Amino acid sequence: MFICIYFIANTFEWIRLIKTLLEIDRANSEATLAALERFSTQQPVTYKTGSGTTFTHSVQEIFFQIITHSTYHRGQIATELRSIGIQPPMTDFIYYKMISGT
Repeated sequence: MFICIYFIANTFEWIRLIKTLLEIDRANSEATLAALERFSTQQPVTYKTGSGTTFTHSVQEIFFQIITHSTYHRGQIATELRSIGIQPPMTDFIYYKMISGT
């Protein structure tokens, strides 16, 4: 009985977490689209790293970094899942477009 209750509670916690992550993803997507409408992709952006070094890159370069860096982390996660015997889900964008019919 305890195991069943724990499993159900844990399942609800996962559902809540997934909903939260989807809300964060939606908010990030909306903010990204707003930024693309507001700024030219060639516009330079000056920023400081955590160590205090100043850099200037275009909006296009920054978005490219974000996209390629997220790909790197998806690969890390897939590798970790495989190492514990779990087949990772397909994460290719074009595959998502094919199966979603959009």
